[in-house]
Amino acid sequence: MSSTHNPPRPGDILSSPRRSSGTATAPTASVEPKPYITTELDIASFLVASGHRLLDAQPQGPQIVQFTFDPNVAEAVESYFAGAALPVREVFAAHRHLRTVVKQVKIHNGVTNHVYQPRKY
Repeated sequence: MSSTHNPPRPGDILSSPRRSSGTATAPTASVEPKPYITTELDIASFLVASGHRLLDAQPQGPQIVQFTFDPNVAEAVESYFAGAALPVREVFAAHRHLRTVVKQVKIHNGVTNHVYQPRKY
């Protein structure tokens, strides 16, 4: 007996593959992508300067802050490690902004006793 295999047509419902035991494979659960997390200020600065939004910043001890970004920054992170260049002014502005965020996070969470003192001109 010969069996013919017809390719699926638009609108066809495809059945899941079967294992050799004859039982159907369990459907895979939809896994939501995890956010990108880094403690590196340079990488975080590059991402912010690239236009990615910082989702969260949390202290991870007295000297480290963890930056959280959307999962879709993976390509930008790869380009960072590949040596991608951005305008220096934007990277420095992002770096200054994130240093301020680090100070605010540490003060807000009681990690440091530093109190902001405005400059007297």
